[in-house]
Amino acid sequence: MLKTKKFKLFTTFGKEPMFFYIIHLFVLHALALLYLMVKPYIPLLNTTNFEINLAVVYVVWIGVVLMLYPVTKKWMAWRKDKPGFFWKLF
Repeated sequence: MLKTKKFKLFTTFGKEPMFFYIIHLFVLHALALLYLMVKPYIPLLNTTNFEINLAVVYVVWIGVVLMLYPVTKKWMAWRKDKPGFFWKLF
C-alpha cells in the first residue's frame, strides 16, 4: 500500500466511502436548492432551463470533495474510537 502524503486524500475517502457518499448527496442537493433559490435574482443565471457549464460543475465537485475531506477525516477518527456494529455499516 502506498503510504505517502500524496495518497492520504484518497485513502481517507477510501476508508469511509459510505459516509462520504451519503454526506455528499446532502451537500450537493443543498447547493442545487440554493442555486434554484438564487437563480431568479441574478440576471446572468436567469435562463429557461437548468443549464450549468461543465467547468462550473467540475469546480463545484472539487470544492465539495475538498470541503468534505476534514469532515470525513473526523468521522473516521470518531468511528475508530466507537466500536460497535452500527458504526461499521457507515
